[in-house]
Amino acid sequence: MFFAIKKNNIMEDITQEIRAEVIIYKVNLLKASVNEAAELRNLLDEQITIGHSKIVVDLSQCTYLDSTFIGVLVVTHKKLLAKGGKLIIINPLDPAKRLFHLSGISKVLNTFEATEDAVRSFNNRIKSLEPKSDDVIPKKSVEWAFT
Repeated sequence: MFFAIKKNNIMEDITQEIRAEVIIYKVNLLKASVNEAAELRNLLDEQITIGHSKIVVDLSQCTYLDSTFIGVLVVTHKKLLAKGGKLIIINPLDPAKRLFHLSGISKVLNTFEATEDAVRSFNNRIKSLEPKSDDVIPKKSVEWAFT
């Protein structure tokens, strides 16, 4: 099921989709900054208030994220953890990946490359394949890890 978030009858820059009780927000912007952060925060807080605890944010279009936008992601993640849920980031582009790694956010937020894997992870408890530290990634293939 797909929903476009509308405001004043104009298509907004963040769209919503629901798959298997997972809310997926796609940020359709090249630059996600303080203005969009407020909009995303409101959308996420609304979902948390009504009881949703499985949320995915798709950053596949974003080449730039400012600190306010990243802060919304981290705060939302903490709110969801407190309620037994979690926030997953999917498809971050290389600039976002580098920023997450340099800032240490990659140790806090789970990321996946595919929406299907992220949605499945809520049900199967699949761990993210993203490195969580500065450790060297082994040359051998990585297998799915279940908790």
